[in-house]
Amino acid sequence: MGRADAGGLARAVGRGRLMTARPKVLHMISNLMAGGAETMLSKVVRATAGEIEHSVVSMIDGGAIAAELKNAGIPVHFLGAGRNFSAALRIGKIRQIVRAVMPDLVQGWMYHGNIAASVAASARRPPVPVLWNIRQSIGSLRDESFLTLLTILLGTPLSGSPRVIIYNSRRAIEDHERLGYSRKRRVIIANGFDTEAYQPDPAARAALLSQLGLPTDAAIVGRIANFRTYKDYPTLFAAFAAIARANPRAYLIVIGRELDPDNPALRRLIASQPAQDRVRILGERADVARLLPGFDIMLSSSSAEAFPNVLGEAMACAVPTITTDAGDCGEILGDPTRVVPVGDSAALAQKAIEFLALTPERRATIGATDRARVIANFSLEKIAAEYVALWRREAAFLPSSG
Repeated sequence: MGRADAGGLARAVGRGRLMTARPKVLHMISNLMAGGAETMLSKVVRATAGEIEHSVVSMIDGGAIAAELKNAGIPVHFLGAGRNFSAALRIGKIRQIVRAVMPDLVQGWMYHGNIAASVAASARRPPVPVLWNIRQSIGSLRDESFLTLLTILLGTPLSGSPRVIIYNSRRAIEDHERLGYSRKRRVIIANGFDTEAYQPDPAARAALLSQLGLPTDAAIVGRIANFRTYKDYPTLFAAFAAIARANPRAYLIVIGRELDPDNPALRRLIASQPAQDRVRILGERADVARLLPGFDIMLSSSSAEAFPNVLGEAMACAVPTITTDAGDCGEILGDPTRVVPVGDSAALAQKAIEFLALTPERRATIGATDRARVIANFSLEKIAAEYVALWRREAAFLPSSG
């Protein structure tokens, strides 16, 4: 043990009890629908359940991720709120959960969850450390809802209170610290990916074509993203119009929440698409790991990102991806030739056309390089170990109850 490690151990013993058993971590998040932060919470919690005793609190009831956690034996509690900030103020309900769980540490996830985590940590007697987790960049505050904007700005004066702020990208740090978020203790823990669940599948393409009734020589262009402003679907559809003109075999498949016939903005985008008969809208799916390996290429058209899960998932599946230069996407991909300017539909289309013209063997070689990069840098095992080390370290600094 080095001198610094020994010193840290001595301080931990002196200030409280050092964790030797499984620390109890209480997670606070606004909802457990299928989304980037929610998915990452689930992956990390399930991967570390043998080392950490987890409980999860969601402000809003239900959600696919809630079911996933419950099926894995993780206790899930609901505050019974609507889509508003009042859940963080339900101090009585929060105190009840905190007394039942008696956590050693409270971990917030995203803005509403971070504020709720601070409330929950203060409800514990003695108080316990609180950690925040911020998982997006801020492309434009105008793109946020009023409630989310208010919560982001409220986080600025409160950001000195958490023991650590976890970010998943450098861009997220830069954006938030420009707003005045505390710089004193922040760490980057990237997204992690289960490379057994997400892996190449030679049979996936034929299965996808058969499922959608597409010709066997179709060229599949995929996009997986919820229908949010910063995902920039207008740029995606403009790019596909050019791709479809250049390649009569090209089909666009889009997957994500709010991608359904009841979405008027999506209907307008499709109606303006010259090749709308070659667009397939699959909506929110629970079987992305089965569908994604069937894509020939994937596009990411976002105007703002931090570290999008789907980029790592596509890389793990060895599906070549072309991305806009949003957030840390270019750094994650590690190939500047596949990064185009934000909002540049012509550049996005041109790169897609070039990649569809490659032989399947050449695309497979590029995809294999991407998969190796994910395994080396962003495996779930590596990222989960970073979370466990952080939680154990911070939980060790509990105030003495005597």
